[in-house]
Amino acid sequence: MLRQQEEVLLRPRHLDEQLCRGQILCNQRNILVNMKLPMFEKDKANHVIYGVVIYALHSLVITPVFAAIAVFIFALGKEFYDKARTGMFSYGDIMATMLGAVIGFLISTIS
Repeated sequence: MLRQQEEVLLRPRHLDEQLCRGQILCNQRNILVNMKLPMFEKDKANHVIYGVVIYALHSLVITPVFAAIAVFIFALGKEFYDKARTGMFSYGDIMATMLGAVIGFLISTIS
C-alpha cells in the first residue's frame, strides 16, 4: 500500500489528470512504457544538445581534437559551477555533454 502511494506522489500531477480524461492517453502511455525506449532526463538531453553546439562552434576554428577538449572543459566548468551553487557534481552530466561532442564529430565526418 505504501509503495503505491509513493508511486502516485512521484508521478506528475498533470499526467494523472490527462490519464483520467480518456482511455486513449492511457493506452498511449502503456505503449510507450512497453516499448522499453531509452528515456533521457531533460537535463541530460540539454547537456547532449549543448555538447553538439559547443563542438560544432569550436570545430569551425580549431581541429576536432581540440574542439572535443573544449567541450570537456565547458562540461567540467559547468559541473564545478553546479557544485558551488547547489552542492551537486554530476559525472553523468559530463558524460552526456561528451556524448554531444561525439555526435557532433560523427555529424561533421559524415557531411
